[in-house]
Amino acid sequence: NGIRATIGYRFDRSDCDCLLDRPELLFSYTQFGTELEDLTIGPLRASFVSSDNSENNDSDDNVNDITPDDRATSATARLTFDYDVYDLEIAQSFALSRTLTLRVSGGARAAVRNESFSVTYTGGDFQTPYNAFRTWDYSGAGMTIGGDLTWQATRRINLNFGARSGVLLGRYESRHFFPDDEPGVPTDVQHGDTRVNPFLEVSAGVLYARPIGRSVL
Repeated sequence: NGIRATIGYRFDRSDCDCLLDRPELLFSYTQFGTELEDLTIGPLRASFVSSDNSENNDSDDNVNDITPDDRATSATARLTFDYDVYDLEIAQSFALSRTLTLRVSGGARAAVRNESFSVTYTGGDFQTPYNAFRTWDYSGAGMTIGGDLTWQATRRINLNFGARSGVLLGRYESRHFFPDDEPGVPTDVQHGDTRVNPFLEVSAGVLYARPIGRSVL
């Protein structure tokens, strides 16, 4: 699910006949997020990669040795994704013909993205819930430029085609956590770096416009 909201301000009209409308200053917020969860009932064998990058093949004969490859009666996997974008741009529309309009825009963008994946094993050889997870986080800002072409097919129906590109400079951070990768030795690997991320967005849509009737009280 997600939402998109935009507010803006239109400046005074220009004297140029080629300008269809006044320049616009716009602020937009876009949010998209999802969360998925799946439960599996065992018996299950929980197998992970140990800290030395080899599969943990510890024996299950002793239930007191709680290791990542012991057996569980249930496992719950959970995936989350959240994406937030903030755009501040100025736009101008040009009348190419009576039915064709070109809208050019440019401005600044800030973006935040958070992802996570976790698995929780319970029951069986696990005296306490075993929760391993991975997270990926990104936040950055940069510049954008774009354009939209709108064709008035009929009096009320318009066809719109758009594209936007830009580049963001941001910080990427990840974390991989296993509570007990080896007996009594948790694994917690964290990494972060600065990245330059180019992007391209393409859109197409159908617009339907119908005037709302007026009434006099």
